[in-house]
Amino acid sequence: EREVAAGRHAGRPGGVGSPPWGGGPARRAPHGRTPPGSPPPPPLKPFRFWPRLLRLVALIILGFFGLLTACQHKLIYFPSPYQSGEPAAFVQRGGQRLDFTTKQGRQTAWLIPPRDGKPVERLWLVCAGNASTALAMDGYCRSLPFTGDAFLLADYPGYGDCEGSPHPDDIRDSLRQSLPLAAKALGLTEADLPGRTIVFGNSLGCAAGLIAADEFKLRRAVLCAPFTSTMEMAKVKLGLPLGFLVWPRFDNRARLAAFS
Repeated sequence: EREVAAGRHAGRPGGVGSPPWGGGPARRAPHGRTPPGSPPPPPLKPFRFWPRLLRLVALIILGFFGLLTACQHKLIYFPSPYQSGEPAAFVQRGGQRLDFTTKQGRQTAWLIPPRDGKPVERLWLVCAGNASTALAMDGYCRSLPFTGDAFLLADYPGYGDCEGSPHPDDIRDSLRQSLPLAAKALGLTEADLPGRTIVFGNSLGCAAGLIAADEFKLRRAVLCAPFTSTMEMAKVKLGLPLGFLVWPRFDNRARLAAFS
């Protein structure tokens, strides 16, 4: 009955079955069909799930690699400055401060002369770890019974009182200058270094010490807690073969082969 009534009032403004604005009856279409005379709906675009998913995964992987590459310097080096009065206390204990300049800026190394006051027997090049400074090794060196030996405590660029930032090439530049300075202060020549110098390295200092051994053709070294290479360390730490992303490259295995 309602449908018949609606049919009677079709076309009457305000009538049952007409739109509220009048002008004709409301046309109904079965569910899912387009009313007669209406333009067809635009075709649905297929949802490209897999291409979007692959793009998202690629962006995540690239972001991870980019973050790893940008932050790896901070994952390898942990430089810290000296506390107030620490260098002065070293000098008061009889140590010598050796200042020089590289492309990284002003650099400093620290020399402990022989405690017996006699001509030096051996010169130890002491290279600390990546989270330590050179003067942190002062007490250890003074505790050794080698009273006729001298100790050169090497700081890396950016560590202690040194300017700049560390890198294998810049560490080499620093050692290239500090070791001859120490030899001169002890009355040695650079030609004396291969037979009179011993490297002592701890952790990252093993790599630095082997760089000096390569530079000056040194013959003896004591390596404490060494590692093979930063590339292989990256694989151990991350569990993935990502060594090719590591740009501060220390390859101790290759330098040990040359050292032998």
